Amino acid sequence: MIKDIGKLLGIYFSFIACIQIIIMFYNQDLTGDLFIQLSFLVNFLIGYYLFNHNSKARKFVIVFSGVMMLLQSSVFIYYSINEIPETSHIRLFGIEISNLVRQGQLPTLFAISIIFPSIPFFLLRTKQAMAEFSKIGNISTSEFQNPL
Repeated sequence: MIKDIGKLLGIYFSFIACIQIIIMFYNQDLTGDLFIQLSFLVNFLIGYYLFNHNSKARKFVIVFSGVMMLLQSSVFIYYSINEIPETSHIRLFGIEISNLVRQGQLPTLFAISIIFPSIPFFLLRTKQAMAEFSKIGNISTSEFQNPL
């Protein structure tokens, strides 16, 4: 059983941001081009707010993760029905994976890519997470109402 879902997901999003920074420099070393993605800043910010049990951040992450899972599922279904064009270039974290997709590894890549948004989506919807995020909010508001 997870003791504190907010802190776990805060560390999770911070870890993803660190991985994105490492991959930016790896891609620069691999291709010679520095492709700066600013999404690592968003991940650090979301990680900070989830670590501090912000209920608005919880709702935002649930909605955004759900939309990402729907989007990835629809892209997977589309490309499973229609083949991917030969001239297309598909990149994952800036690294070209077109050859993997053309070799029939699309279901494997889909399974790997859907894991990232599904972990926070399902963890933040549990009763424990709802209790954690509402409890922290109630404690802070009750302290402000009764200063003595």
